[in-house]
Amino acid sequence: AAGAYSAERVQELADAWLAALNGIAAHTRSIGAGGHTPSDFPLVATTQPEIELWERAYPTLTDVWPLSPLQTGMLFHAVFAAGSTDEYTDQSILTLAGTVDGARLRSAAQALLDRHDNLRVAFLETPTGPRQIVLGDVGVLWRAIDLSGLTPDGPPPSSTAADEEARLLADDRATPFATAVPPLLRFMLIRTDAERYKLVLTGHHILLDGWSTPLLVQELLALYAAFDGVGQLAPARSYKEYLAWLGRQDAAASIAVWRNALAGIDSATKVMSMDHLVAESGSGATSLGLGQQTTAALTARVRELGVTMNTAVQAAWAMVLATLT
Repeated sequence: AAGAYSAERVQELADAWLAALNGIAAHTRSIGAGGHTPSDFPLVATTQPEIELWERAYPTLTDVWPLSPLQTGMLFHAVFAAGSTDEYTDQSILTLAGTVDGARLRSAAQALLDRHDNLRVAFLETPTGPRQIVLGDVGVLWRAIDLSGLTPDGPPPSSTAADEEARLLADDRATPFATAVPPLLRFMLIRTDAERYKLVLTGHHILLDGWSTPLLVQELLALYAAFDGVGQLAPARSYKEYLAWLGRQDAAASIAVWRNALAGIDSATKVMSMDHLVAESGSGATSLGLGQQTTAALTARVRELGVTMNTAVQAAWAMVLATLT
């Protein structure tokens, strides 16, 4: 190089290269520079215009995922039920005794969202299929209500603590989530007495189920107990790992298994006669107590197998249907 260029020419080239680098650096610092490309989201098929549309709607977008099959069904029902009661809205209530630091508990709830990316997603229907838009920064939905000043009971029309608590719970339960506006999880801390509280966790079933909700509560309390919020907990694994594993499964092989299992069935089968049906019908609930001994044995068995109680109930129901049909 020294033989091909003069010292002056080498200096000119160096100056030009430095100017180009400075220009690139200035561009990356400018508003609107950068952004994602389809290669950043290997789990979904997308286009650059679609990504830019998402980035405008969600400036803190960090990733885009597909939905699991069960999530896909729940999103359909949630969108279909928009404006009415969403049956997939779940409410859990924890009674806390003693002194509760509301600000610290709220910080723990925020740390929970910060740790788990699947709690910071917006669910969208797109022309290429449903998508989860993962956001990098989502504020916790938190309410704190103090009912300790109300009388525990009293004659109508006075508002008692119990009446107000029931109203708050009912209103919270009836308030639907907008699946495109995260988080689909909210917290409400109700102080009912000097040393008695109720922590209400309301979330959409598309995020949590009966297995994961107790784990979430356990981690929330662990975060509350930790002085620095997250220092005593190991880094959380991402739901993306499960979705990636799901995408590697052989769908054709799964279809073949079910086709073989259902071979020979060419029409619907009836559990009972249809003569009992009338013009108007409704839904209801029928309860049956299993007894303490049976319940204890069933609880021990599902824990031994590492499944939920619902799995056991569904298996029993499948056996009943198999017998009847």
